[in-house]
Amino acid sequence: MILELSLNDLYTELLDDPDLRRLGPYKIVAAERQTIFPIDIDFGDKDVYLGEGDYTDGFVAFCDTKARSLDLGSSVFTDFYPDFMEIGRLRCSESRASRFYFDDAKLGECDFGSLVAPEVYFDRAVIGILQGED
Repeated sequence: MILELSLNDLYTELLDDPDLRRLGPYKIVAAERQTIFPIDIDFGDKDVYLGEGDYTDGFVAFCDTKARSLDLGSSVFTDFYPDFMEIGRLRCSESRASRFYFDDAKLGECDFGSLVAPEVYFDRAVIGILQGED
């Protein structure tokens, strides 16, 4: 069974424990007329794991998010915007997205892993190391 979460539920879960692998499969459900899932949390020196999330109900904007690392796990996105994100290491792992837009992101390292994304854009991104499997 897939756990359904609102954006507020997602914030609560992330702030309680930023390792969402503990939730198993989950889906973020948009409120009426909501098209953007803004995530702008300063996690400090913590590692964030999104696990098996379904974010296809809107586009995800990691605006001003800060963390030691962010692992997308096997999450699925329509649009993924790491805008003004400051992350030591971004791991895409086995995630999927229709579009990835790196706008003003500052990443020490970006590991694309087995990311599937037909469109990836780099606009003013600062990335120390880029790597990936496929």
